[in-house]
Amino acid sequence: MHRFILNLKGIPYRTVWLEYPDIEPTLAAHGIAPTHHLISKTQRYTLPAIIDPLTSTSLSDSLVIAEYLDSRPGARGPALFPPSTRALQRAFAATYLGRLTPAIFQLIATRNASILSPRGQEFYTRTREAWVGPLDALAPPGSKAHAERLAALLGLLDEIDQHTRTGKGDREGAGPDVFISGTDTPLFVDVGIAASLVWLRRVAGPESEEWAAVVAANGGRWERLITAFERWEFVDA
Repeated sequence: MHRFILNLKGIPYRTVWLEYPDIEPTLAAHGIAPTHHLISKTQRYTLPAIIDPLTSTSLSDSLVIAEYLDSRPGARGPALFPPSTRALQRAFAATYLGRLTPAIFQLIATRNASILSPRGQEFYTRTREAWVGPLDALAPPGSKAHAERLAALLGLLDEIDQHTRTGKGDREGAGPDVFISGTDTPLFVDVGIAASLVWLRRVAGPESEEWAAVVAANGGRWERLITAFERWEFVDA
């Protein structure tokens, strides 16, 4: 998510990649506080996190980081939190983004583990199974559980679509309103949805059943959304 924001706002940065077992000791060593974890439902050290030498600021939590970057000295580009939208976007994040991450996790947890290094995979599997039980049992391909979890994800996307149509684009013809604002400018909530769906596409694969279902949903809205974000998907510009 925050790579999109950094690129969109024109803020130079350097990515430091961490293995899952190294997240807690690294963040703790830099004085970065734990945050609410959407899967475990507890306070834990999580990524993303940022360290900004310009302002001597160290932060975690996606929303907090996004709000900071939006008003950081030297930031360019469109405002992710235009005047009078902050409270509404916070409510949207709590209502929808807080459900989107767990819904995707339940579908791809096993495949997410499989792409990690052996050390990362062991840590990821052990910790996640302590929270939700065996990962293999969450959504085995072809199972009733998989069908139900995929339907739940599509239902959530449909709920978002129903509540954010502008009447000018997505469902009723081509237009600039790929984004929730109804304009050609993304908001924070657009970034959150796009980042979550890119995660699904990359882990499940662009040829997967899950991604095909998302692409077909809501008139192709979600594929158009992440296509719009491709210009901000590069690393360490």
